[in-house]
Amino acid sequence: MPASILLERIVRSTQDDDSPENIQQCVEETYNFFVRYTPILSKDIYQLFFEEVNEQVPCSSKEH
Repeated sequence: MPASILLERIVRSTQDDDSPENIQQCVEETYNFFVRYTPILSKDIYQLFFEEVNEQVPCSSKEH
């Protein structure tokens, strides 16, 4: 997943340098990436932001 590769790199970058300037640069880079590639990465975006959230949600009462 190209999006997850970008996010892993951004996380490493902010861990190495948590200055406001670097964080701002990382935010801008991430934003620009998603704006540019949303049409072709919609499946990746869904997996990153929704499937991981669903994995953390407790079981619903229907499953019991």
